[in-house]
Amino acid sequence: MAYYRVGREALSVMAVVSYADMRRNYLANFGELIITWNQAEGVLRNLLMSVCGRSPATYILTAELGSRGLTDGLNAIAVTQNENVKEAILAVVILYDRLREYRNYYVHGLTAIGVRNGVGFGSANMASAKGKLGFSTDEVPVEQLDDLTKRLRLLTTASIAILDTIDPQEGSMVPQALPTRATLPIPDRLRKNLRYPLNDPQPPQSEQP
Repeated sequence: MAYYRVGREALSVMAVVSYADMRRNYLANFGELIITWNQAEGVLRNLLMSVCGRSPATYILTAELGSRGLTDGLNAIAVTQNENVKEAILAVVILYDRLREYRNYYVHGLTAIGVRNGVGFGSANMASAKGKLGFSTDEVPVEQLDDLTKRLRLLTTASIAILDTIDPQEGSMVPQALPTRATLPIPDRLRKNLRYPLNDPQPPQSEQP
């Protein structure tokens, strides 16, 4: 990059470029997270179809299946498999269900991107009215996006290992060990900074003279 002036103006340009680069880096990591999620969910859908026999009816029934229907279907069909495969399916479903909490908050909650100390972060804001009105406001650093992406890749690899065991295809990779709950660490439940403005006690009001 060429600078035609020195001093404050050049430093100002550098700051703007750095800020833009950090925003683009955050957006790139967010985009990678979305694609990795789609891959993981696609493999799980493929797993459900394989366990159900891959009939035309199976394709029809799973084509519009949402996340909750996918986990319910896998949980229900797992008992038809041998013990090792059943436990492997249940393990990936547990991980998928937990990661879905994070994915949903990031995808539906992130509304702005900022930069602090040369590092990008997202601002997540959501409202909820399930029983009582609540608002959540959280900062999501890029490291949290990367951590979720890595866990999703692990989920995909584990699901492929099950697929290669129950429905091996020509050209499949060397079969990997079936996943277990011990080999698929589950992150803590998502914690949000929640406020309930209608339920929180109001500060005492000063008496009028």
